Amino acid sequence: MSRFCEHCGAHLNDGAKFCPECGKRLNSGGWLYETFLRRDGRLNRWKYFKRSLAAAFIGVFAAVLIMILFAIFITGNEIAVTTGLLAMLAITSYLEYGLIIRRCHDLKENSLLHWCMVKDDTAIAKFLILMGLFTGVLTIWEFDEHFINLISIPYTIVGIYLTFAPGENGMNRYDTVD
Repeated sequence: MSRFCEHCGAHLNDGAKFCPECGKRLNSGGWLYETFLRRDGRLNRWKYFKRSLAAAFIGVFAAVLIMILFAIFITGNEIAVTTGLLAMLAITSYLEYGLIIRRCHDLKENSLLHWCMVKDDTAIAKFLILMGLFTGVLTIWEFDEHFINLISIPYTIVGIYLTFAPGENGMNRYDTVD
């Protein structure tokens, strides 16, 4: 995939750290940005699945770490658990946002979710993140179980669809060309 300078628009060679035209440093963002946070380009099913699992593991690891720290330094296990679970929701949602957008970019033009992307290619990601956060917060605060199950149905359906729906073969409008 070709890259272009974010400052002047010049064509860049792979692995370039500085623009050959304007000489400014390029913001690659590092591993975290490239793996999770980027919102341009496409992400196939398998990479989406693996990176979603990685985001979940990172969120769980952060939650456990926060729970341990809170349990050590603050008395009250309920506060530690609630804070850890909220941190897990926030971290996982933050990491998943870019993954969902790039996975939607890979879907076929005539796919079920394509009509959501026509005007706003972040619509599906916003929906999933908000529904996931809403469901998670209600679960943490032990809200009505039937209501939570009702909310989580569309969230689960769209998540399964994103994981298993076929992507576009060849190039599509979200690929960059020379």
